Amino acid sequence: YRLGFSALPSVLTDAAQAEAFELGAKHGDVLLLQRPSSAYLEDCRQEPRWVGLRPLLAELGFDTVAVQPMTSAGEPQGLLLVQLPARLGPPQMPDQSFLEAVAGALADHARNSTLYADLRRKRDELEAAYVDRYRDLANANRRLVEANRFKDELLATCSHDLRSPLHVLLGHSNLLLDTDLTSRQQLSVEAMARQGRRILELVETLLEKEWR
Repeated sequence: YRLGFSALPSVLTDAAQAEAFELGAKHGDVLLLQRPSSAYLEDCRQEPRWVGLRPLLAELGFDTVAVQPMTSAGEPQGLLLVQLPARLGPPQMPDQSFLEAVAGALADHARNSTLYADLRRKRDELEAAYVDRYRDLANANRRLVEANRFKDELLATCSHDLRSPLHVLLGHSNLLLDTDLTSRQQLSVEAMARQGRRILELVETLLEKEWR
């Protein structure tokens, strides 16, 4: 015997897919059955429902074939085509049982391969999602580091470049207030000292909150 395998969804016509993908035989006439069934075709290349299979049959050189549906877990997986000598007629019980066993094993293998491919695809999708999430977290961490560095620079500026000059400004303001000043000068120096103390308090408050 020569064997051939066909995956149903890829080779049958839309009309055949819509009905059942099932063939049977009765007195040499091909019938469409309501449930999976084996079939015997004396000239499969003339079967009108097999238009999509004709290139494959021509490549394999099949004419008289036994057809065994391949199902696994109740799901169609394809067709097992076995070329038979025309003189032998349809397969008898021992041969038919063998074909059913082979078709069942091939269907289970095809289904397992599909499940494995789906599992691998989902694993790849999870890995891709993990990589994307890791990249997002890495970018967020980088921005956090940059923000923390900017905060440190700002605090350093407040601590040194603002507080130190303010202390000098307030010190000289106090010295000026101890001298003989006109009333207008007195008001100006007092305003300068008052605003200096206010700014210094803001800086001290900012630094105190950060050091807690």
